[in-house]
Amino acid sequence: MRQQQVKSAFTFAFISTGFAAMISQITLLRELIILFTGNELVIGIILATWLFWTAAGSGILGRLTSGIKNSKLLFILLQLFLAALIPATFLFVNSARKIFSISPGEIISPLFVFLIPFIALSFVGLAIGFLYTLGCKVLTILDSTIELVPGKIYFYEAIGSGIAGFIASIFIFQFLENIQVILIISLFNLLVGFFMICFLYPKLRLKLLLPVVVLMILIIKFFPAWNITAQKLSWGKLELLKIKTSIYGNLTAVRVGETISFYENGVLMFTHPDLMHDEESVHFALLQHPFPEQVLLVGGNLPGSIPQVLAHKSVKNVDICLLDPESLELTKEFIPHISEIIHDDRINVFHTDGRRFIERSSDKYDVIIINLPTPQTTQINRFYSLEFYQIVKEKLESDGILSFSIGGSENALIDEQTEVLSCLHRTLKQVFEETILIPGYSIHLISCNSTDILNKSPEILNSRITSRNLATKYMKPYYLNYRLTEPRIKFLEEQIKEYPSKIINRDFKPIGAFLSVYLWLSSFNKKLIGTIQEFRSVITYFTYIVLLLFLLLISYFVFKNKKLKIETPVIITMFMVGSTSISLEILLIHGFQAIYGYAYFQIALILSGFMIGLALGSWFAITRPKPDNPWRIFFQMQILFFLYPLFSYLLLILVSAIILPDIFVQIIFLFLICVIGFITGHQFPLANKLMLSDKMKTERVGGALYAWELTGSIFGALFFSTLIIPVFGVGFSCLFLSLANALPIVLLKAETAFRN
Repeated sequence: MRQQQVKSAFTFAFISTGFAAMISQITLLRELIILFTGNELVIGIILATWLFWTAAGSGILGRLTSGIKNSKLLFILLQLFLAALIPATFLFVNSARKIFSISPGEIISPLFVFLIPFIALSFVGLAIGFLYTLGCKVLTILDSTIELVPGKIYFYEAIGSGIAGFIASIFIFQFLENIQVILIISLFNLLVGFFMICFLYPKLRLKLLLPVVVLMILIIKFFPAWNITAQKLSWGKLELLKIKTSIYGNLTAVRVGETISFYENGVLMFTHPDLMHDEESVHFALLQHPFPEQVLLVGGNLPGSIPQVLAHKSVKNVDICLLDPESLELTKEFIPHISEIIHDDRINVFHTDGRRFIERSSDKYDVIIINLPTPQTTQINRFYSLEFYQIVKEKLESDGILSFSIGGSENALIDEQTEVLSCLHRTLKQVFEETILIPGYSIHLISCNSTDILNKSPEILNSRITSRNLATKYMKPYYLNYRLTEPRIKFLEEQIKEYPSKIINRDFKPIGAFLSVYLWLSSFNKKLIGTIQEFRSVITYFTYIVLLLFLLLISYFVFKNKKLKIETPVIITMFMVGSTSISLEILLIHGFQAIYGYAYFQIALILSGFMIGLALGSWFAITRPKPDNPWRIFFQMQILFFLYPLFSYLLLILVSAIILPDIFVQIIFLFLICVIGFITGHQFPLANKLMLSDKMKTERVGGALYAWELTGSIFGALFFSTLIIPVFGVGFSCLFLSLANALPIVLLKAETAFRN
């Protein structure tokens, strides 16, 4: 009876570990995204780092479990240790700029992008990975079905993670700041650990009561103050006005002198006042139109942009799309007169994704202005893609104008800048009749449905400024004459024409985002850029396919008449399961971003869907009657992984082709993610059963296979998020995954044939 109670208590502890690990992972990921401005390269590195340390904890530290005498007590103490470790890691991330002497606004080098997560996530990742292997040893003592133990731990942790993701998505991140979430999860670990001590080791509870109370007081009383101090120090001489977390991201307001800057997820959204930028972003577009009446603004600096738009007396209506309502509230708090501006009868503010608004709107516009950053992420890239321009074209009047700007140079552009500009310019020309470029520190790209509307004549633009009585401060005749000189425009156009790139930016092939990250990297390491350039020019679709087919052919002939060690096909399969599952998750998040627009809000729900599928798959594997031929079942499920990437891509194409209600899009993506989790969850317990047939130690087998699966996930997180998807696109990436999964299928087929 007592042993059953102990087993139930540890079952609760295993589920709690999964719950705490998931919440901690999401919260720390959100903070690191803010620190590094969150492009896909950065997210891939962060995920790979987390997986690396978890694999190290499971595979390397897991080897120590055989010499541990009291594994139960160590498991509980490690949970108590996490209660202090998680907030300490959070504090380190928020102090990173100060620790590594990174100035506010400074572009963080790739070295720090690798180094900071590597240090920050090390202890938490090692502890969580080690807890899995330690849990296997604990349950081996309490459970008679030894071969099911690794699968059961996997199942329990997946339940906790699934619950965590669901609660986080619908409640935690909608109402709580990241620091509050960290406090709650730290106290949760503390209480679970203390409860386990009280239940299993009553004699120790008095000894541990004082340290636990002291730790709780430190966390509740002092940690928030330490964190605020760390955040203020990280902004240096800039005055930190406020930090606010919303469901869409992190918002920050800072002041320097008389100007206030607003950041979203670490990316500068706008500075106010910035009259030159405000005038350029609005007037270059509106002056191109002979009589603008209907205007749409997506993003941007509302306190600066709206007065400039309304200065054109012909304008009758201005629709504004802002995704996050909290960003407007934060702006109102520090720029109070914005409340008066947006109460003008001509102004309509819509808190929704700009692209989805344009897709669903029945209105047509004279001018659409996109005031968004350079497309360094998939979310931003979807406003610079061929598919987006096609949607915009349908919503513009026959003489309608689309305008946006990207970073440029007063003189010659470097190769990487030219490649970004060339890609976006070529994509625009696929859709619009005419596109012009206005050179400068910010290069404006302006496109129109008709010819003979756009002009590059400073005289005409100056005459329109005069006729419309625009009281501009910077856009004066001398300035326009300078910006629109024929030699400057011609030089810029020649640079684009001579550039060899013929790439078009697409939703499912976000090369624009890759090139923008490529431009970022060029600021730090020219040798790295040269290496990437060579790789892109040498590796082609054909090379990948031939390489994989050759590998499969060789594998078949090598193994078809030779019995393998039992570990070989199982380990390779689990490596591919880990690699495929994380790669498909990233692929679907890319697809979700392209179609839906804001995965930051949905990331907890997406991970929850995967973990729920993982729990269902592992439950199915450990509760089903023992099959006559488990190798055949293992082989059949791997065939599903061979087919599933192609099925996912076809469904993505279908969903992107039709406009569905948001809830339907979410359900489809959750279903796709859940199935990935189910296959992954099913294969892991079954792999442990196959390996344990040789009477190997349970914790060693469970820990080793868990480490191999995580190693595959590291490969997938780095390789797919940073290179394969942006360069080759979602379609080819799905084909690549299917072909790669043919390798374990060949090995498993050979093993199944021998066992039959």
